[in-house]
Amino acid sequence: MKTLLVALGLLAAASAALPIEQGDVPACVRHWTEVRGGYPGYNHVVHLSNGCAEPADCVVTTNVSPDTMNARVDPKQHIELLTFRGSPAATFQADVTCRLQPKARAAVHPRLQ
Repeated sequence: MKTLLVALGLLAAASAALPIEQGDVPACVRHWTEVRGGYPGYNHVVHLSNGCAEPADCVVTTNVSPDTMNARVDPKQHIELLTFRGSPAATFQADVTCRLQPKARAAVHPRLQ
């Protein structure tokens, strides 16, 4: 039984380390872009909305900003990421990749096992 638990633990660790494809987003995580007029230029905003039961770790890049942004979106939450302030571009495209993170399990006291 102990060997099985160790094997399952190793399998879970290996699957968590697998690379995810660019643009891969779970169905319960939504994202969209918004351009807001600002002075000078335009502010580029990426919205991330997590309808999942687990937190989502997301990576956001755009075709205008060279910076990569990392964000954690808690379950049932919505966040906005300002990816560029004062851009001369009135439009932009975002590439979003997210991975759900399993909920942390509460530690069980050895006497209760």
